Amino acid sequence: MSGRLDFEYGFNSNNAQRSEPDTPMRVYFMGGFSGAQSAIENNTVNKIVKIDIDNFDKVMTKLCPYVDLPSGHQLTFNELEDFHPDSIFETSIFKNLRRLKNELGHSVTSEQAAQEIITRFQLGSEPESQGIDTDNMSKTVVAENSDDMFERLLGQKQSAPVALTESGAESKGSVDRFLAHLLSPHIIKNATPEHQNLMMFIDTAMEVLMNSIIHAKEFQALESAWRSVRDVVFNEEYDDENQLFYIINTDDEALESAVAGDPTLVTKLSQHIKDTDLDTYDVLIGNYLFSADNEDITRLNYLASLAETLKCQLVAAAGDDLIKADETSLWTEFRKTPQSSHVALTYPRVLLRIPYGAKHEEVDGFKFEEFRQTHQHNELLWGNSSFACARLLVRQYHGFVPFDANITELPAFVYTAGDEQKLHACGEYLLSEQQLIDIRKQGISPFASFRNKNCIRLFGDEIRAVNAC
Repeated sequence: MSGRLDFEYGFNSNNAQRSEPDTPMRVYFMGGFSGAQSAIENNTVNKIVKIDIDNFDKVMTKLCPYVDLPSGHQLTFNELEDFHPDSIFETSIFKNLRRLKNELGHSVTSEQAAQEIITRFQLGSEPESQGIDTDNMSKTVVAENSDDMFERLLGQKQSAPVALTESGAESKGSVDRFLAHLLSPHIIKNATPEHQNLMMFIDTAMEVLMNSIIHAKEFQALESAWRSVRDVVFNEEYDDENQLFYIINTDDEALESAVAGDPTLVTKLSQHIKDTDLDTYDVLIGNYLFSADNEDITRLNYLASLAETLKCQLVAAAGDDLIKADETSLWTEFRKTPQSSHVALTYPRVLLRIPYGAKHEEVDGFKFEEFRQTHQHNELLWGNSSFACARLLVRQYHGFVPFDANITELPAFVYTAGDEQKLHACGEYLLSEQQLIDIRKQGISPFASFRNKNCIRLFGDEIRAVNAC
């Protein structure tokens, strides 16, 4: 049977006294860890699986996470490295582009490969080398519909030409000039000038295709979920006998079904939590982000009631609009309910990895830059900050009491702004002290991030239930 965890944990004392927990702490990671279709096909919806350092990859394989691509291909992940571009590049998705690049580099096959590329991508006339608009280079490559792009890059579509952007009266010649400039750095010995250009085009096609995969919503959701779990399980010190981690494979669709009356989640979780003779501390870490709309507050209320019934606590995350909810909102009413004392929400999201590229995390299989010019803030890999809160709870329970509320050694993403090198803040937003205070007044526990520091800190040094004033 579970005991209740007090959310008002303090972390701001200099007294380092080791705690001696005499009962196990169980952390349940709730969320989508397979992808909706995979969970249904493999009967893992609401499945509860024990996870630890030793069986991490086995659990991934068991839950069989995968994403379906517009091309009809499927990417399956059996370990975290499978999310890396080097691993994806070796899959059948890139087989056609790898073949074309290899054939272009050999005199015997280069002519045939060149003709295939020109036909498949409808490149038209021979490239010229002048008048290139470098600002529109990437836009021209990615302008077509994403499904069409996948089919063309994978060799499944040849009928339609690559679409042009509508930023002006761009002609087929402008695309040719764009390709000439784009391909010129890649000079292959013993290849004709046309083949040199086409080699660069294939490199660009590989990069565009890879970016479209790793920035897809479904891909980032799975990568974020598994990286977040890894960070908790691998990066904190704890007594293995008194610390247990579990995954509950309950994605948004499964949660909606539970709210609508499906008893599966309640039944499985109740049996798992109550099926022990030990007194335990139980925490649900929800990989969910709640907005202020009625549907989300209804889902949050369901989980809060579940936590109250099971005498445990729920930590999830708040969306951007929830931190601005007014006094007449359903969120404000929820905060007055008894079950809200079992809920803590965190904000904002946390950076999970640095971008791929020569100056950051290199890719060996092919020339790849995740961001050719300025990085796109919304395309970085962000993770739910409830997992950062989980790290603090584990640290508090097993480590030195009281302890600090810093999460350090987060991804150090250095980027260039003008002539200056800067370290990207590890929180999604660099919040001022007043903003942090206002968010806390909304019943949300915010993390502060810092300029030129790869760390975050729980503001106020305590985890608070949402009903706290």
